[in-house]
Amino acid sequence: MDRRSIFTVILLTVCFFGINYYFDMRRVENTKEQQQSEKQRLSAAHTLSNAEIMKRTAPLSALNIVELYKEGQNRDLIGYGYQQGDVTLTLKSTKESAEEILAGNGSNTSKLITKKGAVGMPIIYSSSNETNLTTTELPQIGLTDVQVVTLDPKPTVFLGLYESGIITFPGNIPSINGIVFSKAEGSYFAVGYYNATNQNFVALSEIENLAANLRYVQEVDTGIARTEDFYVLENEYFQLVVSSIGGSLSEINLPLRGKENPDSIVRPIQFDKTIDSKYPKNSYFPEKPYFVASGSGSEKKQPVQGGYYPLLRRGIYGKKPSENIDAPVRYNGLNLVSDDPRLSTIRYTVSQFTNEELVLQGKYQGRTIVKRFALPKDGSVSPYIFDYSLTIQGNPTGMWLTTGVPEVELISGSFMPALKYAQLKNGKLSVDQIKQPKPTTNVEDTTTEWVSNGNGFFGIILDSLSFAPATIQAGQVAGEADPSRITVIDSRYNLYPPKDYPGYELLIPLENIGGKAEFRVFAGPFDASVLKTIDKTYTDPTTGVGPRYIETQSFHGWFSFISEPFAKFLLILMNFFHFITGSWGISIILLTVALRVMLYPLNNWSIKSMAKMQEVGPKIERIREKYKKDQRRMQQEVMKVYKEEGGNPFSGCLPLLIQMPFLIGMFDLLKSSFELRGATFIPGWITNLAAPDVLFSWGYPIPFIGSSFHLLPILLGGVMYIQQRASQKRSKRKHATMTDQQKQQQQMGKIMTLVFTVLFYKSPSGLNLYWISSMGLSAIQQWYTVKRMEKK
Repeated sequence: MDRRSIFTVILLTVCFFGINYYFDMRRVENTKEQQQSEKQRLSAAHTLSNAEIMKRTAPLSALNIVELYKEGQNRDLIGYGYQQGDVTLTLKSTKESAEEILAGNGSNTSKLITKKGAVGMPIIYSSSNETNLTTTELPQIGLTDVQVVTLDPKPTVFLGLYESGIITFPGNIPSINGIVFSKAEGSYFAVGYYNATNQNFVALSEIENLAANLRYVQEVDTGIARTEDFYVLENEYFQLVVSSIGGSLSEINLPLRGKENPDSIVRPIQFDKTIDSKYPKNSYFPEKPYFVASGSGSEKKQPVQGGYYPLLRRGIYGKKPSENIDAPVRYNGLNLVSDDPRLSTIRYTVSQFTNEELVLQGKYQGRTIVKRFALPKDGSVSPYIFDYSLTIQGNPTGMWLTTGVPEVELISGSFMPALKYAQLKNGKLSVDQIKQPKPTTNVEDTTTEWVSNGNGFFGIILDSLSFAPATIQAGQVAGEADPSRITVIDSRYNLYPPKDYPGYELLIPLENIGGKAEFRVFAGPFDASVLKTIDKTYTDPTTGVGPRYIETQSFHGWFSFISEPFAKFLLILMNFFHFITGSWGISIILLTVALRVMLYPLNNWSIKSMAKMQEVGPKIERIREKYKKDQRRMQQEVMKVYKEEGGNPFSGCLPLLIQMPFLIGMFDLLKSSFELRGATFIPGWITNLAAPDVLFSWGYPIPFIGSSFHLLPILLGGVMYIQQRASQKRSKRKHATMTDQQKQQQQMGKIMTLVFTVLFYKSPSGLNLYWISSMGLSAIQQWYTVKRMEKK
């Protein structure tokens, strides 16, 4: 690859990232404009009298604000902070914070725990080994009172109104940064800080140096007995676990393929096996004792270990009891929420319970709420589907229905949640993706057909059958508040820190339901054959109108118009080869062969052109040396040689550029094709084509490499290196000395080999298999073509 080719590749790369950066900046600007407009709207809507402001402003004594002194003989006052046990939270007042302080009247020295952060940002001190600060989640729905406390020169409390990630002030507005407090369980907890410069709220969980030191209050005190019962509806496709608190889904468990469920399409992967063997407390299904329908009553059963994939987050069990965290009921699936946190935790009683149906009833502020869960009569024509209806006798205004928070699924080592919604545009169904919210995002003025909350391979589709929601809200849930089971793996090394795996939920309003709402709910794998079966079952034969759940597999992003057609084309070919061979691994190799055959003429031309370039290399060098003082003449003579000899300076990078759309399409295919998840190619080595191969593992994680050795990317680098060496040997046979251009090409080949090895190290084994096959076939074609040219 000569300098022009290198320059072309670099230029295209810069353009690619430049376009992406431009659109990212546009999104940021649009978000700022929307937030500013929302702030103005909320400020106008939330006006209070001075008496009301004073009534709702918390006294300073209730917030446990203490004086902070500099360590030393004089006990010099250096500021104020919020004290919680041995932990003190304050705002950084100078560039260099004191390493040790005395908080309040205590005599024990508090040491600085969080040393990073700019002036005005929160920092933590502790006088013991306890470094965790207890906090709480702010409601995502409705208006909530918060207290903003500024600390300089003396503590001052300002009443704020929080809604959808924005704080407005009905009275005075703080002119400097302050700590934000919210009330839960009768006490005030610090939840974030107010940035006076930008006039925005930042949650503590979003501050990198604080996130690891947070512990969450899991439930709000509702004054209702906390006894909780669980009722299970189950068929061959899923296990629905309904809690009597909130009348909501605490678990949705999908059977794994095994002796008891040989027909299940959900294959166990290494992650499931690791949880089952090393962290068995997290592998009981359901988590706690439960009831099943039995005759005219119910029968209590005990959980069993293993055999299921948990679709919803359901809390974690650590090595010690103190590390156990229950999933908050507030985030259960199909729960009702509002600005009153008690709504999500009211107790429901069972009015009807059979093997196919569960009906519950609850009371809330004079309203009667009835929830009905029902399994389909024939699950084979509607797999992973159940019916859900909600009847509210009374005013449903302010109530929202949640999807729940899906578990984490790693794809290529990355967390790729997807929030989507379908709406009718000009009579056609259009599926759009919602950008991951921080903390909330509203999608308004829609005619929503259904919403989808997925983790990549699995998800929940909430399809409203009786009304079309005009608004959708997407909310982020801190990973520390509702942790994923992935966080228990090698937690002593902090391999999967909770802050890196926040949850996401979708909510739809219920004010227009007319007293009753009916839903069709899909809870399972985004498998193409399953989704097509469901679409066929629920498509009206006379109009041809159906739910089109298959569109959950649609591609999104600025370059999806490039990747989507290639990904769909590759899927058709791969399914065809799988039909013939029955192996997804062999299908990927055959797919690669088919693409090489289709691109053979173009690749052949490129190889011949590259060979010509090697032949004319010395001649080009002589021309450049001869006319080095006359650039125009040099360019003319060089182009004349290319024209006469038939070489092309861009031929070196052309094959790579041609294959890039297929490579991107293949990556998108691996992200969206559930069929490849858990598909084994070589037992004991390549056991999941949608994840990196694992030759062997160890305990302590190494930066970048992790705790497993992946062989396929090393083989990929080896194939590329051999190809480069073979090309260099042919060049040396033809020319006694290498030209500068050939030396540059040799160096570039070594760099590209290293870059691709690193780039593909954590890529799915299916993608590595495709690229190794492609590079191997390319080397064979190059060898064969050059041999023929040498004979001629």
